[in-house]
Amino acid sequence: MKRLLTAALLTTALMLGAVATASAADTTATVTPANLLPGGHWYPADTRAPGTGTFENGPATPPLGTGSFELRTATAPEKVQLFNDLYNATALATVDGIGYSSYRDPASSGDPAVLAALNIRVDLDGGGTPDAYMVFEPYQDQGTAAVLTGAWQNWDAYRGGAAKWWVSGNAVPACGQATPCAWSTIVGLFPNATVREGTSCGPGAAPVSPCPGSLGVNQGSGNPGTVSNADALYVSVGGNKTTFNFELTPPSPTNTDECKNGGWMNYGSAFKNQGDCVSYVVQRRQP
Repeated sequence: MKRLLTAALLTTALMLGAVATASAADTTATVTPANLLPGGHWYPADTRAPGTGTFENGPATPPLGTGSFELRTATAPEKVQLFNDLYNATALATVDGIGYSSYRDPASSGDPAVLAALNIRVDLDGGGTPDAYMVFEPYQDQGTAAVLTGAWQNWDAYRGGAAKWWVSGNAVPACGQATPCAWSTIVGLFPNATVREGTSCGPGAAPVSPCPGSLGVNQGSGNPGTVSNADALYVSVGGNKTTFNFELTPPSPTNTDECKNGGWMNYGSAFKNQGDCVSYVVQRRQP
């Protein structure tokens, strides 16, 4: 069973948003199609038809819960994104961890090294608007042979600042797609750089301005015949880590900590407030 998110839905979906904040020291937030509603903080951003983003159960056994987010690009012009707006204006220098899990579907017919990547819209020059994308692709960091098909893999896109990222356009010629640079190198070149929301979506996208969302997963154009999934996206800022669990439907909380720090909102409309969520967990524990 799947919930389809096509580019045709962008007009309404671009108003959508997230359920969790990155305020707790170590938090897991569930992201479902319900987060693609006003106030949910998650967006299809620069998704381009007929590329599709899909919340689904599986494939295989995802690293968290039972579901994940599928990105499907059948032809070269297509593009799929799932971005949040939770880190807008966050200084890159304060990010001390970022990563995710991926699955390259055997149905893929394109380049065997290509799958869902991480993208961050960044303001490099401090002008208040994004200048470029920073992109992490596993094959560039770990080599093409490291990417498997039909298996979930975990990617540390920080690695103490050594993980390789490339910067779009000509903003940093030395760190282009063909010559990715270490995260620490990019931060060293632009110590005041920040994550930044877009002022408009890119060419080929719906004519929406501003273009919401600044950090998340992306399957870019130029990758035909690629089907991949993403889950367990995590970001740590100043030691405060949030892991995002992509699910088709919201699971139930299993302990009271999952109700705290706004966690009760991760379960759709199941709970009225934190206390209601805590009571639910306590009652389930009773014999």
